[in-house]
Formats: sequence, C-alpha cells, structure tokens
Amino acid sequence: MTITNLLDDPYIKGLVLNTRDISEASGLQERLRHDAGHDALTGLANRSLFRERLAAAVGEGEVAILFLDLDGFKEINDSLGHAAGDQLLVQVARRLRAAEPHLVARLGGDEFAVIVPTGSPVDVADRVLGELEAPFVIDGREVRAGAGIGIASSVDASDIEQLQRNADLAMYRSKEAGGGRWTAYHPSMHDALMRRVSLADDLRHALDRDELVLHYQPPVDLRTGEVVGFEALVRWQHPVHGLVPPLDFIGVAESTGLIGPLGRWVMATACRQAVAWGGVHMAVNVSVRQFETGDLAGTVAEVLAETGMPPHLLTLEMTESVLLTDTEELSILRDMGCDYAQGYLLSRPLPASEALKFLACPFELAS
Repeated sequence: MTITNLLDDPYIKGLVLNTRDISEASGLQERLRHDAGHDALTGLANRSLFRERLAAAVGEGEVAILFLDLDGFKEINDSLGHAAGDQLLVQVARRLRAAEPHLVARLGGDEFAVIVPTGSPVDVADRVLGELEAPFVIDGREVRAGAGIGIASSVDASDIEQLQRNADLAMYRSKEAGGGRWTAYHPSMHDALMRRVSLADDLRHALDRDELVLHYQPPVDLRTGEVVGFEALVRWQHPVHGLVPPLDFIGVAESTGLIGPLGRWVMATACRQAVAWGGVHMAVNVSVRQFETGDLAGTVAEVLAETGMPPHLLTLEMTESVLLTDTEELSILRDMGCDYAQGYLLSRPLPASEALKFLACPFELAS
C-alpha cells in the first residue's frame, strides 16, 4: 500500500491509498528462500542452511553435531536402481526427523548431519541407530541400511570448519569399523590422519627412491619337509620411521591410487627373484583395488614377459571377495597359466638373503 497525503489539495482534501496484491509474488519469494536452504528430494535442510544454523548455534554456546553415512547405499543403488535409492533416502530422512527434532540436514548423496544444541549427542546417536535398525520397504522389497555415525563437539574445535572435519573423521572411523555404530571424535584421530597424509606423500616417492623391499616366506610341504616355493611380502624401509609393515601403508596405497604401481613393482621384483633362484614357485599378494582400478591380467602378462617367469610358477593370492566376484578377470589369468588362491597372512617372513638358504636346506620335521 502506498499512501499519498493530499489533504491540502482543494479538490481531494484527503489521503489517497494505492494498494497492490503481492500474495503470489510473496509466496514465490518464500518458496525460493525455502528451496535455497532445503534438499529437493528429502525436504531436509541442505548443506548451506546447515552451515548457517551451525554457525548460529556455536555462537550461542556449546553444541555437538552428528555426521551420518549410510551403510550399503551404493549396493542398493547398483542393484535396485537410483529410483529405489531415492526412495530409501526419503525414508531415512523421515526416520531421522523422528529420532531428533532439532535440525537434520542432508549434506549430499547418502550423507546426513544433525545439530544437537542441548542434551547428550550420544543419546541422539543411539536413537538414530535404533530408528535405522528396522528394514526399509522399497517397491515391496525389504532392504536394510544402517549408518556409521561420527560425533564431534564444539569444545574440541576452534570454528565450524574444524568441527565438521572432526565429525567427518569420527564418522569414517565408524565406517572403517564396519558401520552400524557411532564414534566420538578424539584429538588422536587428527594425529593419525596427519601421519597418514605424511605417509601418503612419502609413499609417492618410495618407489623412485628404492625404499621398498621384499621379504620372502617359504611354505613347506609337511609330508616331505621340503620348501615348495616362496611368498613375497612387501616392506617399506622408511628413512625416518624405519621398517614400516604393510598394515600401515597398504591401506594408504589403496586409498591414494598408488596400489597399482606398487603392486606391479612387487610382482615384477618377486618374479625376477624367482627366476634368479632357478625357477622357484612364487606367490604374490594382490589387492582388490588392483582389480578395480586397472587391467590386472594385462599387468601380469607384461611382468611375465619382462622377467621370463613361467606362468605356472606364479600364484596370485587375493581375498575371498575377489574370488567370488571378479570371475572374468580370474578366467583370463587362469587361461594365461597363472594360479590363484585365497590370501592369508603368516608369521615371520625373511629377507631375500636369508630366504635363499632354504633352497639348499629343506626342513627336517619332527614326527
């Protein structure tokens, strides 16, 4: 409404009111504001609104947040389709609202977040896990999707960026433990992350600097006491940390994409050693990532050609999950003449200089 004072006008002698109905424009503006801060699929707050509300909550006092990542969401998407995945996300959002009346947000994909301004975040996490325990019904089919939850408090963070990083770290610790649980952030997690980042940087140069070494474990035929070959196990002679076991760096290699060149080096070095020892049987561990990120059969063929290793003397040891799923790649390897088996970890492996002794000195086993 616009009011014009025309009291002094001898012909009007009054106030002139001009009005315009802006209901439709105002409603559109309100919808645009809502859409800008909310997820179109679930109706939950989006990442932008979450950050805005989190900043306000931190400014008012101590606050905690929960980061959630669904368990098995990719498998549901891949097997049932993206429409089924969307239905699952909508149902998860509904249950999260039931578990926590405060702000619940979808950060993207299958990641959600909750702001807990008062009370115990652990209680909220337990309620969330309880809500997700029951199966979801998607197109008449029951599916299950728990979550890995990370909990972080503003007490351990200087700003909302660090608070979110802390929750993210805790969440991935839950995922690494198998999901279906919550993990509260602890400063030691950040120290472990920094060490992991440092190891990743060093690992990129380890091959160029000739820091990787192979140790060999000799399997023995229990019937005859004779050595029947060797298993090659990689170790990292770090210039600062000393001998780094594979448990500490294979995961880093897999997550950074370095497992391809590292695995090829291990295979080539082990095959050259087997040929140098007169053609002994050699087993080499293969990571599942080598199947997912590259042409393993092509790599094996190149290594065999380079080293002169007979295919029947090479065994690739891998996890059971690979043996059950990647049948096409395994079929190619079998046609090449290579053997493969389920991988395992055994006790003390030996450097090449010590392993060589076993070629001339078979075990004598007690009866």
